[in-house]
Amino acid sequence: MKYSLSLLALVGLCGVSALYSQEAGQKEATAAAAQVSHVALKAADVGDSSSALAKVAAGQFTAVVKPSSVQAPRSATMPLSYFQTRIGQTDLLLGLEYNATGSKLYIDTSGSGDLSQGRPLGAVITAVSSQAFPAIPVKGANGEKTLIRLEALGPKTMLFYPATVMAGTVKLDGKTYSIFLLDANLNGAYNDLYAGVLPKAGQSPHDFLGIDLNNNRRFDRDAGGVAEVMPVPKSLRIGGNYYKLTVAADGTSLELEKMEQPPVGSLDVGASCADLVVYSENGAYHLSGASGKWDLPAGKFAVGSIQLLRKDRSGATWMLDGKVEGKFGSFDVTSGQTTSLKLGPPLEIKVDVKKSGSDLALGVNIYGQGDESYGAAAYKNGVRQSPPKIKIVDEAGNVVLNSTSFSFG
Repeated sequence: MKYSLSLLALVGLCGVSALYSQEAGQKEATAAAAQVSHVALKAADVGDSSSALAKVAAGQFTAVVKPSSVQAPRSATMPLSYFQTRIGQTDLLLGLEYNATGSKLYIDTSGSGDLSQGRPLGAVITAVSSQAFPAIPVKGANGEKTLIRLEALGPKTMLFYPATVMAGTVKLDGKTYSIFLLDANLNGAYNDLYAGVLPKAGQSPHDFLGIDLNNNRRFDRDAGGVAEVMPVPKSLRIGGNYYKLTVAADGTSLELEKMEQPPVGSLDVGASCADLVVYSENGAYHLSGASGKWDLPAGKFAVGSIQLLRKDRSGATWMLDGKVEGKFGSFDVTSGQTTSLKLGPPLEIKVDVKKSGSDLALGVNIYGQGDESYGAAAYKNGVRQSPPKIKIVDEAGNVVLNSTSFSFG
């Protein structure tokens, strides 16, 4: 669950330089006394689904039965998979002629159901073996034109995500940081703020901000205790200071104004091995170590991820991935008080049994002290280990079933 995106995709390869416009430079000079930084942003390519930006903003839809009103293209030489979805104010009809070495995509955005008009788009094989197509324009929810990229994961599954990101640099207290804005909800605007909740599925309700806090030329999720990719907040912490954030609707600029630190409370999860990423209107925070207790600005938080990390005697790092749900999906921090949200060890393994006729289906889950759930997959140094095995004995202790392995579903 580590976000990582090379800045070359935003700056070097795209030919996008983070230059201040003359107007923005003049604004910064006049606002210096007020500790306000004005930042000019330029459009750059997001990349494909292997990039962190595409991952945080991607939506997915699956093939449907061919609508009876659809006029298929005569040029197709193979059966088509059909897709229908609505993005913003655009009803999108797709016909995918899938080929493992390079597919063709027929598109109708007019609502006519006619796929025979126009030339199909050709795919490029990506680093993750999917097939990405050139960007196409659609009308966003606000009526503004926005560019999206479509990507086939196979003959029956399609991804869509913003094709462009607004990128630039900002200089604060003598340090320069790369920064970006992403129109994640594809409505043509870049200033949709974090709304207090994270979507469980489907398209994001808010836009995203990223800032390379540790200057390692990537956007990571763990940089000095603050995540680098987050829903656009009202304020955020950079280099130990808090800044009020103002974003232009068209994404061409943003403003950072130094502010006082918000009131602070604490979160105590009772486990030093816990590793969380959480979001609030004051930015994003990566929480780890510190005996499982951290100071946070007061407010409502949504949990982005929960992991348990622990080293064994050989120095290898083991990880369990938690499920963000129920009381572990969000929490409140009150000024001057401690919020207790116990999780982690001791762990308990439970087997779920479901009967269907004469068949039994067995599933395994791992639960922590707060009854939070973790997947059965354990990772060692980032590599998923073999699934657990099970042995079943009867009341007399006789082995009924031995050494049967679970499979990851």
